[in-house]
Amino acid sequence: MSNYSYLLGKSAKIDKSDKYSDYENFIMYLAPSDESGHDVCPNASAGCRAACLYTAGRGRFTATKTARLNRTLHYISNRVDFIYRLTTEVVKLTRKYSKLAIRLNGTSDLNWMPFLRKMHQQYPNIVWYDYTKNPKFALAAKEMPYYHVTFSRSEDNEEDCKQMLANGINVAVVFRKELPEYYLGHKVIDGDVSDTRFLDETGMIIGLIAKGKAKKDKSGFVVDL
Repeated sequence: MSNYSYLLGKSAKIDKSDKYSDYENFIMYLAPSDESGHDVCPNASAGCRAACLYTAGRGRFTATKTARLNRTLHYISNRVDFIYRLTTEVVKLTRKYSKLAIRLNGTSDLNWMPFLRKMHQQYPNIVWYDYTKNPKFALAAKEMPYYHVTFSRSEDNEEDCKQMLANGINVAVVFRKELPEYYLGHKVIDGDVSDTRFLDETGMIIGLIAKGKAKKDKSGFVVDL
């Protein structure tokens, strides 16, 4: 099943990243959580699932939702063919852009590390980056300097956030209306300016302002100052 146009594309925030840096940025969007009948965000909290920006921006269009669903079903039903297609797209991009940054978990939280290790052997100049709610993924990625992973806070993982910060891993936090100067004792930087997390200094809180359904969150996923 591969009835979609591409795996690696753009978004409003990725467009900001292109302007913000000299990297050409691409992202892959799947159908998040268990929208496809298969959970691709196993560590997502109830608040995260409820506030997911799956339908924000271009995601509100039926064609976009269908493409994301078809990508996910392709990943589930034929992993070998999916990886082949993903590899093919990456190779084409390397021929077009000298500085390339790719985020595979746009709306998922899957383990791409085995794939990235293989790709890095052939294409060492590609920068890979992601957000995750899986502490094991975040810690393992520290051993892969070409893979920059930001941990994501939710209403039920603040202790994990503290552990990540203690290990020099940045943590993304969604705030209600404004960003504080510090949170959990760490400096907060504006993560809405661009998605270029691989350019951030370590030990930072990546502050994001609540958008879409997250504005109505009452679970604690969104932090009220």
